[in-house]
Amino acid sequence: MLVQGSTVAAMGYFKDLKQLRKIVLDTMRNIHPIYNIKELMIKRELAKNPELKNENWDRFLPKFKKQNAKRKKLVIKKKNPSPFPPEQQLRKEDYAMFSGEYFLTDKQKENIKKEEKAKKRDIKNQQRKEEQDKLYIAPEESIKPVASKSSIEERKPDINELKKKFMKKKKL
Repeated sequence: MLVQGSTVAAMGYFKDLKQLRKIVLDTMRNIHPIYNIKELMIKRELAKNPELKNENWDRFLPKFKKQNAKRKKLVIKKKNPSPFPPEQQLRKEDYAMFSGEYFLTDKQKENIKKEEKAKKRDIKNQQRKEEQDKLYIAPEESIKPVASKSSIEERKPDINELKKKFMKKKKL
């Protein structure tokens, strides 16, 4: 078999040429040839077995399912048709006129920008200073409760018991 573009040339026995024709036509119908080749390989193995030679081979052949690729449907939103065009957007100059910046001189504009930068700088410096101050704040210490006199008296060991204890250690 020789494939050159959309032309296929083949030589062989008539039975084999029929199988080849089926493979080529399926390939043109967008079915991958590996499916047909796999089927032919299985048929060849079954033909070698004398017990299965005269039986139906459909139970041994693979059954491939067609898979349709699911595609998302595009939802087209219909626009509300209006005979009038949309309102024209305002320009930068128009916004500047509304705020009053348009009528300021260059020096006044620069001074305003410098003031804004100075405010931002002061806020940042204040935040940094607060963060630095947090590092120097001492952590809170937990205060231990003072033992009362009654608890001290309870802890006092009995002298007789201590004597007995030491005497036992001495004997050992």
